[in-house]
Amino acid sequence: MQHELVHIASVLAVGSALVAPATGQRPIHPSPVPIFRSGDLVLATRSLPTACPPAPIVEGIILVTPTTGRKILLRDDLRFNRTFNARFDPYRERLIMRCEPDMEVGGLYGFAADGSYELLVPDGFTCAPVGDGRIYFVRELPEQIRYLDGRGGLHVLLDESGSAPFVPPCIAQGFNDLLFDPGTNALFGVSSIDFCFCDREPTGQRIACLWKIPLSPRGDRVSGPTLSIAVDSTPMEENSGNSLSPGPDGQILLLMGTSGHSPSLQLVDPVRLNVRTFASPSPGGVRASVFSHLLDKAVILDTLTDVLRGYSDGGGGLGTIVATCVSGPAGCCEAANMCEIP
Repeated sequence: MQHELVHIASVLAVGSALVAPATGQRPIHPSPVPIFRSGDLVLATRSLPTACPPAPIVEGIILVTPTTGRKILLRDDLRFNRTFNARFDPYRERLIMRCEPDMEVGGLYGFAADGSYELLVPDGFTCAPVGDGRIYFVRELPEQIRYLDGRGGLHVLLDESGSAPFVPPCIAQGFNDLLFDPGTNALFGVSSIDFCFCDREPTGQRIACLWKIPLSPRGDRVSGPTLSIAVDSTPMEENSGNSLSPGPDGQILLLMGTSGHSPSLQLVDPVRLNVRTFASPSPGGVRASVFSHLLDKAVILDTLTDVLRGYSDGGGGLGTIVATCVSGPAGCCEAANMCEIP
C-alpha cells in the first residue's frame, strides 16, 4: 500500500500559508529528490511551520540539510501518537516511525524519499532499526519488544532462556526513545522514572532512566540482564529523558529536560554507561535533538523561536543557528523527534 507525494500547495485550502517564510527565512520546498542524502536531518513534528495563527496545526516530516539550512517537505498529512520516534532504516532505505498517514490506520510506517509510504506493522510505538533488516519496536497489551526481519516476518524478543517473551522494563508508552547500538549489540531506551524500574529511587524530582538490553548474536533473545542507570542532570527541576541518537566516537547523545526547564545534552558511553554533559542549551522550548556528523555538533529543536540550533562539545547558551522556520507558533502541540540520515 503506497501513496504518492502530496505537494504543499495541494494539501490545504490555506495553501501557501503553510510555506510562507518570515522575512529572511528560507522557504520549505516540496520534495524534489528520489533518494535520501547522507547527513540530512529528519524532523518529524506535530507542528509544521505556518505563516501565522490561527492557521491549522499540521503534522509531518521535514528534511533539513544542516550545512545550508535548506528544508524539504516530505509529508504534511500525518498524525503522530503521543509516543513516537523517527529512525532511518538503511536496509529498506526508509524512514520508520509510528503515525497515521492521511487518516489511515496507526502503526509503524516506512517512508521513501519521494514521500510514498507503506505500512510495515499495525502495531508498535518507539522503534529501532538495526540495518540488517531487523526493526525492533515496543508494543503494549501485552507489553513486549517485537521485531520485523528483512522478509517482513514478525517475532517476539525472548528472554535469556529463550523460552519466554522478554518483559520490558517500561510500559510501552513510557518509552520516550529507543536506539540500537551496533558497538555493543544492544538496545538502549530512555524514559522518565515514572514509567520505568531503575537502579535508584526518585529523589523528589523526575529522573530519566536509561537502560541497556544486550542482545544475542542473532538478536532473537537478550543475552544478559538489563542494565539501567538514573540520569539526573538538573536537580530540583522536572526532568526526563527525551531522545537518543548516535553521537560522536561511538557514544550516544541523550537529551535531558523538557520545555520550560533547563535542558541538557548528555553523552553516554554505551560500554561503561558513564554519562557526562556535552552541552547546556539555554532554557526554552527544546523538544528534540540529534547529533549531526556533518557539523560535528548536537542539534536541537527550539520551539520557542522555531529554529534548529547547533552546539559543539562544551557549548551552551543559544548555540549557532542551523535552520530557521522549522516549527509552528510557540506552544502549538510541538512534540517532535529527529534523526540523521547515515
